[in-house]
Amino acid sequence: MKFMGYTSLTLEIEELLEKYSDTQALFICGDFNSSLSRQPPNDRDLILRDLVRKLNLHTDKDGEPTFFHASGEQSAEIDYI
Repeated sequence: MKFMGYTSLTLEIEELLEKYSDTQALFICGDFNSSLSRQPPNDRDLILRDLVRKLNLHTDKDGEPTFFHASGEQSAEIDYI
């Protein structure tokens, strides 16, 4: 499977949330190499979106870039859920 490593990572996140979310306030942060707002979404985007939906996670990101390359040709968004 092309994204087996990425899928196993999301399964680990899911396991940790299920184990600790009843007793702890949890934040998931990192570079997921995917986007919750990209259109059209790629395969990694779909895996991350499924995790967010499945676990009823929330983000206050609106899809607007938070980083702009000096050339103005590229932009990115910080990942946190």
